[in-house]
Amino acid sequence: MTGIAQRALEAFTELIVRLGQDFNAYTSTILPHVIDRLGDSRDTVREKAQLLLHKLMECRVVVPQSLLDKLSICFKHKNAKVREEFLQTIVSTLNEYGTQSLSVKTYIQ
Repeated sequence: MTGIAQRALEAFTELIVRLGQDFNAYTSTILPHVIDRLGDSRDTVREKAQLLLHKLMECRVVVPQSLLDKLSICFKHKNAKVREEFLQTIVSTLNEYGTQSLSVKTYIQ
C-alpha cells in the first residue's frame, strides 16, 4: 500500500519536472516537509524524498550549492535518519556535479 507522503512526493517531483525553474517559488514551502520525509521509517518514502531533491537540481530549480546550503539544517536534526540521508545527498551531489560546483568546506570542521 502506498502512503500519502509517498504519493505527495511523487506529485511534487512530477511538478518539478514539468515546471522546471518556475517551481522555484514553491521550494522554500516544501523543503521543510521533504526534510521530515528524509527521516521517514519507510525506505520508499525516503527514496522519493531523495529523488525530489535530485530533481530540484537536475531541472535547475535550485543550484546544487544553494540546495545543500538550505539543507544544512539537517546536520542538527533530531532524527538520525535525516542526518544520514543528508550525508547521502551530499555524496550523490558530489558524484553528480563534482567539487568544482560545490564547496564542502562549510560542512567539514
